[in-house]
Parts: sequence; C-alpha cells; structure tokens
Amino acid sequence: YVYHDIIATKIHSKMSVSEIKKIGQNVDEEESEFMFLGEEELMMPEFLAPKEEIKATTRGTAYHKFLELLDYERCKNTDMIKEMAIEFATSGKMPQEYVEMINPFDILYFVKSDIGQRMKAAYERGTLVREQQFVMSVPYSEIEKEYNGDEEILVQGIIDAYFVEDGRIVIVDYKTDRAKDAKELIDRY
Repeated sequence: YVYHDIIATKIHSKMSVSEIKKIGQNVDEEESEFMFLGEEELMMPEFLAPKEEIKATTRGTAYHKFLELLDYERCKNTDMIKEMAIEFATSGKMPQEYVEMINPFDILYFVKSDIGQRMKAAYERGTLVREQQFVMSVPYSEIEKEYNGDEEILVQGIIDAYFVEDGRIVIVDYKTDRAKDAKELIDRY
C-alpha cells in the first residue's frame, strides 16, 4: 500500500471515507509517484486544469443535490422533472448551472428502477433520509490489514440516502460514473 507510512500518522485522528478508500487501492510502484499529486492539483491554474474531470465532478454534485431535493410524487414524466429542477434553481435551493447538467431521462429511469421505487415508498412513508452526516469509530486494523495494534480512528462522511425496509436499514450511495457493468463500480468503490 502506497499510503501506509502516511496513514500511520493518522491513528487517533479523523478520516473521511474518501481518504480510507485511497488506502485500499493497490498501486504499482511506477504509478505511486503520481498518487501524491492531489495538493499540486489544488494549486493548478484554472486554464491548465482538465475541464472534463471538473465537469464530471460538478455533474455528480448536481445529481446529488437534485436527488437530495427530489419530490418523488412529481416524477411522472421528464417534463415534471425538468420543471422541478428549474424550481429548485429559481428558489435558490441549487445553482442554476445544475439544471442543464441533469438529464430528466436519467432521473425518470432511476425513479422507475427497483431501488427508486423502494425509495419512493420510503419517501411516501416519511422514512427516507437524505444527505445524512455520520461519524463512527473504526479499528484501524480494519482499514490497514497489516496493522496489528488496537487503535481506532474516527471515520466521517455523508450517506447519500437511507431508509428502513422490513426491519433493515438500506443505504444508497449514488454514482454517476460511467462503467461497463455493476461489478466494475463495486470493485471501484
């Protein structure tokens, strides 16, 4: 693991889910030097920054925000979804630029999917929770398998959505990445 020496200093501290995800990624030694470009990328002038990556990140943020606000009762067709996006932007609940990034067909497809219908049912019951922050304590050995101590770290993040169904908690994590199949996304995340 490339991050082993860096992460070892974070015991007894707080980490985000994204930081923990990076720990588990195996990287060839040839590629490892490129994994530490994060801070340099933050200082990169805007004209040098890759436009497609920024757009993809912003698009993901737009979808997350829209799904946080989504009124499942008003998702009968794409026109209603587009109207809802315009209303959210006009009322200041989301930036205007997000309206054009959200494809109403994507939202309609999602709402009609199995998980979308289950979320709609939870929404109607008043039990759908969206954008819920969490902090939890995790043994460091669960994150770094080679670590043998008993220290714990605090993990913080945001759950995109969750609901209770048949006595179980169902956690939903939205992904707008392109992938050839579900297994690719599962392996990635």
